[in-house]
Amino acid sequence: MIREFGYKGETWRVAAHGIAGREEVFIVRLELDGTEGPEASIDRMTEPNDSNAPLEDIIALLCDRLIREHSLAVRDPMSPFAWTEGEMAHDVHDGIPA
Repeated sequence: MIREFGYKGETWRVAAHGIAGREEVFIVRLELDGTEGPEASIDRMTEPNDSNAPLEDIIALLCDRLIREHSLAVRDPMSPFAWTEGEMAHDVHDGIPA
């Protein structure tokens, strides 16, 4: 899946693939001019994480880590995670036959 979302007043994009709780997750901050900014990732199969946590929680964790590591200023620190309206850009096959 490739999809945009909002968090802390910023616009982000996530690319995630794999089965629930074992995904590879990549996030990138989208700058106001449309360019891609800093990015972060986690491989939930090999890196320490709560494999029972919803994908949205892992995404927010990555955003918080990126904000902290890059000392990013955010427009609305209290704004929660929310998927943007519209359709998913891509739905990537999870490798499990239907």
